[in-house]
Amino acid sequence: AFAQAAGDIKGEVISVGIGGVKGSGGLYRPGAWVPVRVQLENRSGKTIVGRLAVQQPDLDGDKATSVGSKFILAPSAEPRDFWLYYWPRPDDEGQGVSQVMVLDESGSQVLQTIGGPSAKAAGVRIDPSDGNKRSSRWVVVLGPSAAGWENFLDALGGTEAVRFSVLPNANDVPDNVLGLQGVDAIVWDADWVKPSDVSPDFQMKAILEWVRAGGHLIITAGTKGEEFLKAGRLHDAMPMTFTGTREVDLMDLRGLSWVGDGFVGKSGKVVQLTGTLREGPGGTPGARPVSGCALGAFAEHPLAVTGAYGAGAVTVLTVDAASKEMLQGLQKETAIKFWSQVAGWQAGDPMTADHKQEEQKAEEAAGAAGALAPKRLNLDPAQVWLGRAGQNIATLIDVTEVTQVRLLVAVLFLALYWLAAGPIGYVVLRAYNVLHWSWWVFGGAVVVASGLAATVVTLLHLTNYDLRHKTVVIGTVNSKGVTAIGYYGVFAPASGALTVEQPAREGADTGLNFLAPLCEPTEG
Repeated sequence: AFAQAAGDIKGEVISVGIGGVKGSGGLYRPGAWVPVRVQLENRSGKTIVGRLAVQQPDLDGDKATSVGSKFILAPSAEPRDFWLYYWPRPDDEGQGVSQVMVLDESGSQVLQTIGGPSAKAAGVRIDPSDGNKRSSRWVVVLGPSAAGWENFLDALGGTEAVRFSVLPNANDVPDNVLGLQGVDAIVWDADWVKPSDVSPDFQMKAILEWVRAGGHLIITAGTKGEEFLKAGRLHDAMPMTFTGTREVDLMDLRGLSWVGDGFVGKSGKVVQLTGTLREGPGGTPGARPVSGCALGAFAEHPLAVTGAYGAGAVTVLTVDAASKEMLQGLQKETAIKFWSQVAGWQAGDPMTADHKQEEQKAEEAAGAAGALAPKRLNLDPAQVWLGRAGQNIATLIDVTEVTQVRLLVAVLFLALYWLAAGPIGYVVLRAYNVLHWSWWVFGGAVVVASGLAATVVTLLHLTNYDLRHKTVVIGTVNSKGVTAIGYYGVFAPASGALTVEQPAREGADTGLNFLAPLCEPTEG
């Protein structure tokens, strides 16, 4: 029966990662669960109970299979969406998975193998930002457009680079919290995707579990406040209760110092939701306005309000950031400052892609004129100086003290050897009347001394660095959700300049390696 049903199961991979289209382009973060969205169609005329699975080669070439939970697929001409979650292999190159297997209920028999529309399925791995090698945040935008987040592409805005996925429909969100593990923030345009559009037992549950575990949900809405009164699961997480609306002049946004001059000269009005802030239990602090969002015309009705929910936070932006009026001003540096403030990030002085290209051209011109000056990486409060690329680390380390110790040990060893093989040895042999054995004793002393010398040299041998490894496993007993994090630490000398470079890998700019200072240097 299963063999017959196998030919009647049709399907394709929609996305590996979040936000993919036609089997490719979805984002995922290494070291986190990867969601795979699959559409299946049952043409067998019978209900099929099965499982989805992906297969990857492990590090020694064996095939490791990740099997999902059971699904029930009734006969229908309309395809249904199903989600599968797998853990990427340690040396994943960013290709995601090529195919998804449909197994029987026991997970032992393959019914069908499916791929994307072009017979391939792939994902896009989130690596450190190209060019500057900063770590990358990942923002999922649930709504019709990027709402200004596109300005973060290739821009130096905030302390980290920002990658984003745009999901126009609620069904594009993974139905399990595992699929959101690698996401840093979710921006939900609730005027476009209403709370009633989000499945309460799947996508909504996954989002709220993700927030409780430490995620940051940002809800932007300006006209659909009544939807939240019947939101069910979402009600307890909201930092404010909406009671009405009002119109705000775009020119009033100039009063928010962190916005900059992006809204100067912008005409028009935008609808803002108003309401009361949530109070904390027993007099504890509850929700509060986001810093800088309760000034001027927004003193009584803050532009953004945030409140804790579990270990995470829910922030409400009381206007629709994706409205055409708001998008007039959310351009370039203004958009970067705006969203960084709402998200609680430190933006500093953002640099857009255009400014970055101008700076790169200036650096190239300076490089053509002469050698570039050593680069300096500022750490607060200390500073680390990085030498010119390509310098040999051995030439930058001061080993004077170590050399002096070695010389002293060598001199003492030679003195002891001379005493043992010379005067002391002669006195002992003479006392026992065995002076005729002196050549044998001398030869034996040479062999023993050579062995001791080799041992001492081995113990005192110092390399340029000391490499240590530690693996931390985070999980709960009898739980399927386990995270393993590996650290390689380089213990550098306290004196001398130091250059540390991540080794390049063939076919990839970077791998699952992130260089980061884990201590403050003791010397400048």
